[in-house]
Amino acid sequence: MSRTCLMLTRLLLSGWVGASLIFILITIFIATSNQFDSEVQDKLGLIRFPIFYRLAFWMVGLSYLFHLGSFKAMKTCRIRWVVGCFLIPFLFVLGVMDYTLVTEPMLEMIDPPGMARPQRFREYHEASERMGSVIWGLSLITALMINWPIKPPRSTTNPDDHAVT
Repeated sequence: MSRTCLMLTRLLLSGWVGASLIFILITIFIATSNQFDSEVQDKLGLIRFPIFYRLAFWMVGLSYLFHLGSFKAMKTCRIRWVVGCFLIPFLFVLGVMDYTLVTEPMLEMIDPPGMARPQRFREYHEASERMGSVIWGLSLITALMINWPIKPPRSTTNPDDHAVT
């Protein structure tokens, strides 16, 4: 069971890093493309951002629960397990803060779509970019740490008998 929890933690964190990177790249494409006017960009933002954050909360939240269940599978790397116990919920809290303090106010500023944006929109947008960069960077570091192979337990038997997980 513990190894299954470790596998699911790895899957969810890695999936989150990949999904968020794709979201970021699509967002940059939409913002820099001449194919979408301001109204369409606003409509897409109103649709995509709430879905993106719901996905984030589910993936990061579940990865934390599975990480707690992976204690036994990570017995040879307890420090990484403990660090994960702090980093994963920290990512979750940062995401909640980003959504409630930055993204929700930005979404209110673009609703109704196509209207002129208030002056403070730029400040919120820059704050969102900074928070997103921090969250994505920490997510990548956390996923790399959790995915790093675990040393097999020391044994007097042949070292080739132990598979690295």
